[in-house]
Amino acid sequence: SSVSIPVLAVGSHVQYDSGDLALNRLEVANDFQFNSANNLAVNQFNILSGHSDINSGSLAVNEQLQLANLATLNINSGTLNSQGSVNNAGVINLNQGQLALQNVTQSGVVNLANNAVLTLQGNNGFSNTAQILGQGDVHFNVPGD
Repeated sequence: SSVSIPVLAVGSHVQYDSGDLALNRLEVANDFQFNSANNLAVNQFNILSGHSDINSGSLAVNEQLQLANLATLNINSGTLNSQGSVNNAGVINLNQGQLALQNVTQSGVVNLANNAVLTLQGNNGFSNTAQILGQGDVHFNVPGD
């Protein structure tokens, strides 16, 4: 099962509100809101542009999370569980809680709010444009530690 949401008109958005859902691939552009009290499991989650917000519930990305250059992921509440690789060329705003990412290729930005915790696991690569900013904490769990 796959869902592709092409670029939407300015001012429109896609909102997922309830029920458990499992998808092989989810690709979004412009404005995606995750507001569920339930669970969304996705093998591949590609954010092409615009902003995507996790406001409640649990979003599990099992294989690959990709943020394009013009994409922003806001983690406002709820949980993002990333089990696979992450390619961040955009912006991740961790506005609360904890986020563990593994095997990150980072050329974008991660902003950490006060008391937010980013844990990087596995083998991670950072380009000269990569930035981790804010008042939160960063933990590194590298192979062999």
